[in-house]
Amino acid sequence: MSFNSKEGNNPAGSSRATVADDEPNEYSILNLDLDKFTSEEEVSHLFQMWKKEMKREYQTQEEESERFQVFKSNLKYIKEKNAKRESPNDCKLGLNQFSDMSYEEFSKTYLHETDAPPLEEL
Repeated sequence: MSFNSKEGNNPAGSSRATVADDEPNEYSILNLDLDKFTSEEEVSHLFQMWKKEMKREYQTQEEESERFQVFKSNLKYIKEKNAKRESPNDCKLGLNQFSDMSYEEFSKTYLHETDAPPLEEL
């Protein structure tokens, strides 16, 4: 369960918010330098901070373990994409409320095909 299989299609969102209330502040997990989290222990701590900020709780230890694996995969994807930025003005990915979801799960839940509206005759 990884986003790496679908280039350009992932729920890892931009860390730039458009609404003032949603902007990360200095205490927000969204404002962290994710490259500093390299060891398993550090990533585990980051996951715990993310869960707290997102108010995320899991039903079982097994589910939490699975979500942590997805979180790690998404974190890797975020770091790799951000490392390829050519300018500070390029899009920067970051953690968001979907960081514990696989691409497949996100797509099934949030991306739905819609019918094109009928073309009106002129």
